[in-house]
Amino acid sequence: MTKNLEPVIHMILNSFQDPHAKVRWAAINAIGQLSTDLGPYLQEKFHQKVLPALIRALDDFQNARVQVLTVVYFCILYYHRSKMLRFLVFSLYLFFV
Repeated sequence: MTKNLEPVIHMILNSFQDPHAKVRWAAINAIGQLSTDLGPYLQEKFHQKVLPALIRALDDFQNARVQVLTVVYFCILYYHRSKMLRFLVFSLYLFFV
């Protein structure tokens, strides 16, 4: 799966700029799921593309759900080994979604 991941990441990151909030939310959710499933591999190979896209997604002030999900998956992507942080982030996710 990882050898075909680059075009998938590219397609998902392009959806971060979609005019519809639900599409942006789904794209961020997809990156989050990949972060959970692939952990360090995704971080090592694609951080230079994923990190700037997540930071830009934080500017979505019209959609708090998109912002919260961005924070959640940013934390999971970069701090996936901390069980306490994952618990707190997941609690935040459940509260806002």
